[in-house]
Amino acid sequence: MWLPYATSLRLSDLGYTNKSQSSLGITFNSLEGYVTALKKAIKTPSEEYAAMGTKDADGNWLQLNTNVLQIENELYAPIRPKRVTRSGEAPSDALLRGGIEYIEVRSLDINPFSAIGVDENQVRFLDLFLIWCTLADAPEMSADELQCTRINWNRVVLEGRKPDQKIAVGCGEEEHSLVEVGKTLFCRSASGC
Repeated sequence: MWLPYATSLRLSDLGYTNKSQSSLGITFNSLEGYVTALKKAIKTPSEEYAAMGTKDADGNWLQLNTNVLQIENELYAPIRPKRVTRSGEAPSDALLRGGIEYIEVRSLDINPFSAIGVDENQVRFLDLFLIWCTLADAPEMSADELQCTRINWNRVVLEGRKPDQKIAVGCGEEEHSLVEVGKTLFCRSASGC
């Protein structure tokens, strides 16, 4: 499958995502808030999954339970805070015990022009960008703002290479070209242009 202006179908609703998770509102405002929302999602029933049941007619397992998330690692977020777990420890409990040890970046796709899928310049850029994201001032994100971000995410994933592709700025109706928004972001990260 392909779309003419897509950047990554794997990151779209055709790929490694789960649309039932979009209403969970799991943000990264605080570690405690993230873990609380994650634990809540594991206990939140899903009508769709309940209709499927946990076993088929022959008694074979179809799924572990009928909740929105079966296990914590099933959260299909673009980035996930992580910590190496102890034996029998849930990932969220490990985060609460020792804090964030590393970030799992799940929103990358391979570079088709690199024999190993990513090149040195891309890794250096990603490293610097993630450091900037960590150090830059950022207001807390509401569930509504998270939803707006997801809409922009889907536009970029499905049509990010479209000439003059526009995305929403904030949650308003004002839209700017993706190129313009990217340049503005880089100017802010470089302390002005």
